[in-house]
Amino acid sequence: MRLNKLSLEIYEKNKAITNHQNILITDYALQQSAAKRLSSKERLELASIITEQAQQHNLDPLLVIALIQVESTFNTHAQSHKGAKGLMQLLPDTARYINKKTDKDILENSNLFDTKTNIALGTAYMEYLLNKTNGNLEYALAAYNMGPANMFRAKRENRLPKAYSNKVLKEYAKLQKAVDTVSVAQK
Repeated sequence: MRLNKLSLEIYEKNKAITNHQNILITDYALQQSAAKRLSSKERLELASIITEQAQQHNLDPLLVIALIQVESTFNTHAQSHKGAKGLMQLLPDTARYINKKTDKDILENSNLFDTKTNIALGTAYMEYLLNKTNGNLEYALAAYNMGPANMFRAKRENRLPKAYSNKVLKEYAKLQKAVDTVSVAQK
């Protein structure tokens, strides 16, 4: 009995250490983006939210950072001419749709400017799109940008735009390289 309790404690501590390491890696990646202008406290809070939501929605935190970089350059009050809001530039209708699918508690459109709500819904939406495109990241990114129906129509017509996907993928690769360089240097 005592051995089981001790094993559980060790497991929980290792899990907490791994989580802290992941947050620090995410924080480092944020320093390589437009988020570097945030205070270290704000960046660490953002890293924690991104890490938690990315893990919850089976995404790489670096992909989430790349998406935010391209969508809003980390401006929590960003709003597009089409009405997309917040860090991950979600349209209110899209947010309501994904909210219903995932049981997130978003009460009004102004919540889309709330960092945690926006990232929770944005990562849930990205996970949904990856599932809808059978894990094809290029298609999921195109769908994130233009909507899934438009993406599938453009794909059928052989006219799928690649500029947005390429921009996010380029940012994602840059972040991966930066994190890999630090990881290798620490070994």
